[in-house]
Amino acid sequence: MIFSYSNILRFLAEMPGSLINALRHPSPYLAFDLAVIITEILFFGILTENYQTYWLDTYIFVYIIFCLSIFLKRYDPVYLSGIEWIKQKKAREGTWFSILIPVFVYFLSPVLGGFALGSLLHLLKIQGTMPAAIGVPAILVLIPLYPMTFYFFTWRGAGPERIKKLAENKTAVVLVRSLSGFGIFLMSMYMLTFVYYNINRLENEGAMDWYLRPFVVLAAMMLIVLIYMPARIHYFIDSPGDRSNRAWFFFTVFSLAVLSATGIHLF
Repeated sequence: MIFSYSNILRFLAEMPGSLINALRHPSPYLAFDLAVIITEILFFGILTENYQTYWLDTYIFVYIIFCLSIFLKRYDPVYLSGIEWIKQKKAREGTWFSILIPVFVYFLSPVLGGFALGSLLHLLKIQGTMPAAIGVPAILVLIPLYPMTFYFFTWRGAGPERIKKLAENKTAVVLVRSLSGFGIFLMSMYMLTFVYYNINRLENEGAMDWYLRPFVVLAAMMLIVLIYMPARIHYFIDSPGDRSNRAWFFFTVFSLAVLSATGIHLF
């Protein structure tokens, strides 16, 4: 089995070593996770205050930038190498990506696209029922835009010869990874703001008594996994066989839940 009690216990036992090992050998996923944690500490207040204004007005543009970032990944040889690794391992013995990719790319894409649809409505100042002339085309474009971009342009674009050819242009690789990484990071922050806002609202309404905070942390962890993974999964694809990658993901989820639920942030 891909997931079993023995595998989970072994993962937890090895987690401290995996976290330390990533610090000894820095990688893009480590920089991504640390940037997310630092942003929560520095800008929690700013993010939550602007959720119902700038967030709603600009999310649709962030969603489009995110989809463009996934499209750019078709020119990233490191990312495409990860896809090739996943395909080969799945063909041989199965892999946990067999579950993660369908769930967090395809099944949760309506959530990302749905937020974009809501942002479009807010931007156009449409209240109540959306006119069919706008709603039908918007749904047909926004909902499948992300999964179709990932599958048709990126997932199917991986191949040994293409990867080798792309890797020859080092400058282009750095540029592509930087631009796509920024778009993915931006999406992760916008999605996490949804969690931060709701936790902050509980705090403001006086519903965060000390004895309830552990339950809030637990609920926040489960929600953050769902909200953070659609963006973070692309760094799993980047380094699919690295145990430290998984360890840092769960450490980041735990850190964000604790920091946001306990109010440990600067602004």
